[in-house]
Amino acid sequence: MAKQRPNHKDNPFKENRLLHEMVDELNAFLLFARHQWYYIVLVVIAIGFGIYYLRPLPPSEIRIASGQANSTIELEAKNFKAVLKEHGIEAVLVESKGTLDSLKELEDGLVDVALTQSGLPIKPNLDIVSLGSVGYQAFWFFYTGPEVQGDDVPKFFENKRIYVNRIGSGTRFMVQNLLALSPKMRSTSVQLVEKLSPIEAVDALKNHRIDGMFLLAGYDSKNVQSLLADPQVRILNFPVADALAFKIKGVDAVTLPKGIYSISPPRPAQDIKMIAAATTLLVKKDLHPEIQYLLLQASKSSYEANDVAFDRPGGFPAFTEKGVPHSEIADKYYEKGPPALSNRVPFWLASFLEYAWITLIALAAIIYPIMQFRPNYRAYIYEMYSDRLYNEIFTLSGKIEAATSLDQIQACFKEIDVVNKKVFEVWVPMGMKDTHANMLNAMAVLVSQAKNKELMIQQS
Repeated sequence: MAKQRPNHKDNPFKENRLLHEMVDELNAFLLFARHQWYYIVLVVIAIGFGIYYLRPLPPSEIRIASGQANSTIELEAKNFKAVLKEHGIEAVLVESKGTLDSLKELEDGLVDVALTQSGLPIKPNLDIVSLGSVGYQAFWFFYTGPEVQGDDVPKFFENKRIYVNRIGSGTRFMVQNLLALSPKMRSTSVQLVEKLSPIEAVDALKNHRIDGMFLLAGYDSKNVQSLLADPQVRILNFPVADALAFKIKGVDAVTLPKGIYSISPPRPAQDIKMIAAATTLLVKKDLHPEIQYLLLQASKSSYEANDVAFDRPGGFPAFTEKGVPHSEIADKYYEKGPPALSNRVPFWLASFLEYAWITLIALAAIIYPIMQFRPNYRAYIYEMYSDRLYNEIFTLSGKIEAATSLDQIQACFKEIDVVNKKVFEVWVPMGMKDTHANMLNAMAVLVSQAKNKELMIQQS
């Protein structure tokens, strides 16, 4: 006997079971919302709180303190702005007097992100956290005239016009630390110049309106590059740089290599010992995790793409400063790198899953039992209606049994018509067809009971 082959023309989905399931789900939900709307309100409120707490989407705009024009801080801030824009986030750059002023803007809530420097006094309990240091800013002293010889630097400052930048700048903060360690320098007749911007001070030095200038800046600063390009401008060597790094909080000794700007002729002509502060990236603790990840990733990409004059073992970005609370997001980044899914899904989703996965698992543990209850809820809705109809059927059965006249029987027939209409109009979800068939049988029995009763009354 030949094996019967399946008839592929028969469509097993001819009855649109999936569509019926979807319609049943919709009907169950509408009935649930109609009769138990307060549960819907509670769920909506819970979802609202969940979205507010988890914040899956970042804000469309943030504010970054960008320091002074032509500064290293400004270059970093512009880099952040470009990276954030690629991800649909607008960064507004807020100019400041320098790193100290940027920190104050962050403390006062005027900005969301501030590029500051290591060693600054940070007020406690302000919900400010560190994403780490992104590079070094050297403490330069540029001057014109004869080269400074020997270790007696304070003697050079006698009767000189020295630029120290404005109050609120990182340069001024470093100068104050230096003066605090050198009573001899404080006692000299040096004229401190502060009412110029760094750009104006560079021009003043080149044109001999000042004799020297302090500048806290990275090697890539436009102001530093402008001064290095001028052969008449010299760079002061700090022979006691190691001692200064020991005595001044948050600074390290660094060396500017001979010939780094120009090999022939070498500029500088010899290695220059200096001190440097780390550029520290501070943010509000509640800054959106995606933005924190993007700032860290932008810092790392910038470090890897550019030549670094002042480096450290392990490179940047990194936590280099003690006493500043770490961002939890930054801790994860330094331990594991960028979000695991950042190359497969949109970055906002990858960062969201990276920090919210525990919460999502907890929500799934709550939602799963509810989802399991869902199919039974359709049966519950039907059973709720069928119970009412059965009560009406049983009540009618009692009336028929107690009827003693044809008028009473006719009244029962009218009530049967009403109940019968309800039975045929009731919503019957998939899986409840057999139960509904029993109800139809009960109605048939009720009609038969009424007819038999009518016949008995007629014969009596």
